[in-house]
Amino acid sequence: MKIKRILPEAIFTIITVFCCAVAFSTFFKSHVIEKHGGRTQGKIVRLETSGDSLSNGNGVSGSSKGSVFPVVHFTTLKGQDIEQKSRIGFSSGRFKEGQAVTVIYDKDNPLLWQINSWWDMYVLPIIFATIGVILGGFTLIRVAFKLKQLASSK
Repeated sequence: MKIKRILPEAIFTIITVFCCAVAFSTFFKSHVIEKHGGRTQGKIVRLETSGDSLSNGNGVSGSSKGSVFPVVHFTTLKGQDIEQKSRIGFSSGRFKEGQAVTVIYDKDNPLLWQINSWWDMYVLPIIFATIGVILGGFTLIRVAFKLKQLASSK
């Protein structure tokens, strides 16, 4: 019976810890790559869409609820050619095929790269941190309310 009373708070706490861990991890990785990674110019070779989208025939969505993922080609400072789809999707119209972008990458593993933009580097940590803070606050309020009920029932 006591487990049923604390189960929602336990679940919210686990989700809060997970969200905060993801936020910290992704922020730290982006920060380290930004400060210590290689930096080079890349070129968007094509745009791939995902989600609910209507293609206009050239691979770019015309009317989209989904995201556009730029496929970027760049050459590392050691001469290694990389062509890979970005792990972060953007709204359509943000990038164009043939557009030059600055790419930052992990010097030890150039497959870990990102377009040098605030959105690409920090939006994911902010989203997870926000979810974690909201759920954490909600959990604290629930725990405080239950403790108050418990104290007043004695």
